[in-house]
Amino acid sequence: MFKNPRTDPDTNARIIDKAKASGASLAGIASVAALKNSPSYEIYDKSPYYEGYEKVEWPEDAKSVLVLALVHESSEPELDYWDYEPGRTPGNRQLASIAESLKQWMNKELSINARLLWWLV
Repeated sequence: MFKNPRTDPDTNARIIDKAKASGASLAGIASVAALKNSPSYEIYDKSPYYEGYEKVEWPEDAKSVLVLALVHESSEPELDYWDYEPGRTPGNRQLASIAESLKQWMNKELSINARLLWWLV
């Protein structure tokens, strides 16, 4: 029987494992519909807190989103230092690099048409 990589739990687990192996501290897969309906997304999308933010343009066929997190110790505050480089912080740039490598891996290894939604990358 054919497994749909978008809904197969084994594929989801592989993606999350690969995300962690690529440097993400945490990873999860969420429904785009649930994300769009969350109160924080709705508020943030209407009233961004920094200049230059553009609304997320969701691909029409987007069903799921891979969410990544990078945990760092209080001894590494520089990962959160805001600057004017793309990505705004060194930590965000690390996440962007992880996201790019995962996108390429999912496209090649899983035949998933992964795309980045982050404006930085």
